[in-house]
Amino acid sequence: MTYTTMMQAIIKALKGVGLDVNSCMNADMSKAIELWAAMYEDAPPWISCKKGIESAGIPGAIAMELARLSTCELKSSAGDPAVDEVYQRVLAEIRVPVEYGCALGGALMKPYIGADGEIATQYIRADRFFPLAFDSSGHISECVLVEQLYSGKVVFTRLEYYSLPQRQIINLAFQNDNAGVSLGQSIALATVPQWATMQEAAPIQGDKLPFGYFRVPLANTIDPDSPLGISVYGRAAKLIKEADKKYSNICWEYEAKQAAVHVAASMLKRNEGTGNFEYPGGNERLYRTMEYNTGATDKPLLDTFSPEIRADDLYKGYQNQLKMIEFVCGLAYGTISDPAVSDKTATEVRISKQRLYVTVTDIQRALETALTDMAAAIAMWIGRAAPQMSFDWGDSVMTDSEAAARQALLEVQAGIIDNVEYYKRVYGLSEEAAEKLATDIASRAPASTDFFADGDGA
Repeated sequence: MTYTTMMQAIIKALKGVGLDVNSCMNADMSKAIELWAAMYEDAPPWISCKKGIESAGIPGAIAMELARLSTCELKSSAGDPAVDEVYQRVLAEIRVPVEYGCALGGALMKPYIGADGEIATQYIRADRFFPLAFDSSGHISECVLVEQLYSGKVVFTRLEYYSLPQRQIINLAFQNDNAGVSLGQSIALATVPQWATMQEAAPIQGDKLPFGYFRVPLANTIDPDSPLGISVYGRAAKLIKEADKKYSNICWEYEAKQAAVHVAASMLKRNEGTGNFEYPGGNERLYRTMEYNTGATDKPLLDTFSPEIRADDLYKGYQNQLKMIEFVCGLAYGTISDPAVSDKTATEVRISKQRLYVTVTDIQRALETALTDMAAAIAMWIGRAAPQMSFDWGDSVMTDSEAAARQALLEVQAGIIDNVEYYKRVYGLSEEAAEKLATDIASRAPASTDFFADGDGA
């Protein structure tokens, strides 16, 4: 099922068991999520073998790069050691859910109690969960998560329904003997061995649902009244479509203008077994068989085909298209485009780098909220209070660390700053640690290398 069809089937199934639910998203938003997912998976609707349009993988590259820049220096911890043990395992793979969220506008980070009794975490893309309601602060208050199992033509579906107003989680199972646009009939969880140990209902403690929702911090241009996030490349879909066409033109330019030799069929002999022509040296790719008529106006029996390739002009046009995408997506020039193909001034480069810094900073703030909510969910499952959280994101996105270190060294040599300030800037030490390092280094100063200092001159 498509995302839109699944949403409709879920609403119908929940109402069928007596739950009064409605979707909080319009048709345009659900179709947009389908488009973003297809683009992320390298299968946008404009790809065509017949027309020769291929995907350049731009959406995935944008989502991956923003996820990398947003998390590459992240250091975070939860104040409760029991929570922090689980939380650190999440941080070790945090780039995965962030990339999902950047690509599709949002992602869930859901801790749960596994079959072994340990806390595990599930990362759910925006096209795998279905929000039904939000509270006044923009937090999800009602949603459905879906799991499906297949046995031949039979489809088993489990709906994990979360309701903050009802303070409970409800598990519902359905069976459809013919995969279609409905979930089928309601069945007991025990019907499916994998779900037999699950509870039909569980209470929710606290004032939020037990997961973290990472929302891309961009205005929703698809559904302005919706608190759902949009993809980081959502506003550039048409530009990406044109970029894929330009990329495909470059590929075709090389494909269509490969060197070849046109050879008359009369010059070749056929294989007695297969009846196919045999080419010199087995180079079937190099030769193209042509039928020539006899007579004085005939073409040469051998004709070389080697036209000039217009790669430079096509490549420049493609790079210009990528720069337009970078601007719309809040990226710095050279993030996905070729930084060598640029005639930007130093001011323009600085402004574009600042644009990327703002984009990454906004993503980090949104992720901080999601991680805080997720840590609170971990605490809920182990019977603890929500812990105090600490975050350190680093600043390498905006700062060139090597250039900053060189500048600090010049200032030390010029007497503008002392060694303590240098250690603070370059190594990120606290005042106390920098002073201790400066004292330790001074105490290890080498002895005099004057070999005559202690002699009597004899």
